[in-house]
Order: sequence, then C-alpha cells, then structure tokens
Amino acid sequence: MSRTRSSWSPKQPTNYHHRRNYHQSTEDDVKGGRGGLNGNNNALEWRLCGRSGLIKPPRAHYDNVSGMIVLNMDHFCPWVANTIGYANYRYFLLMLFWTFVGCAYVVLMLTPRVYYYGIGSKLYILVIYVTAFSFSVVLTMFLAFHSFLISTGQVVCSM
Repeated sequence: MSRTRSSWSPKQPTNYHHRRNYHQSTEDDVKGGRGGLNGNNNALEWRLCGRSGLIKPPRAHYDNVSGMIVLNMDHFCPWVANTIGYANYRYFLLMLFWTFVGCAYVVLMLTPRVYYYGIGSKLYILVIYVTAFSFSVVLTMFLAFHSFLISTGQVVCSM
C-alpha cells in the first residue's frame, strides 16, 4: 500500500532539524549507541568506514573499484562492470537466469543437428554448441550457488 497525499496530516512531526548532516557525523555518534542495538558491539551496529570516513550501515562494505560504500555488497561483477549489492542483486540474478535460458535454448536447438551429423558438421556449429553447453553448465552452478545464498540470507562477502 502506498502513501498518498490524503493519508498525510499536518499533525505528523516534520521537524528534522535535530538531525545533523550525514557527512558531519563523528565517531562518537556511532559509538555512542545512535545506530547499534543497545550500544553493543555487534554486526548490526553502524560504524565508520576506515577508507572513506563516512558512516557505514550494517552489512555494508567499501568497494575499492567504485570508491563507494555499497549496502549488502555481494561482489564486483566484471560482466556487469559494477558492484553487485542491494540495489541491483535482482537484476544480476535475472541476467544469470536469462543468459542460462538462452544458452540452454541454443543447446537444445543444435543437439539434433550435432547428433545427426556428428563431428562431420560444420566447425562453427560445433564451436557454438560446445560454448553454449559450457556456459549453461557454469551458469547452472552460479544460479544454484546464488539460490543457496538467497535462501540462507548471505552474500559472498560475508562467507
């Protein structure tokens, strides 16, 4: 359910001036219990990034390649040329899935031809067949691994 204009009332507090700028927070604000659970030193506590000096949310990591703090960072993917994290993990999985479907389709369409002609078929057909088959096997392993990570609530960086 989305918030519409009709659900807003002027009695709701709108004074946010007590909050300081995100970049002006100090280490005392983070260690003083403003972002952690009961002030304990655990994995769910907000902390300062040692490289950028900004506040890091829980389960966030600094990415050396992009120079940014990435929430729920999984890994840097050279095929996407970006860091896979909270904002684009879904699209990464969809890319894996549809690439697998495309490779499996090529393998299924070329299997009768390769089976009928065997090694005597044209070289480019064999190269395409072997490449698509290899990619589909690798993508199956990637999809199985990332399905396991999703089912257990993990990311590659936390393993």
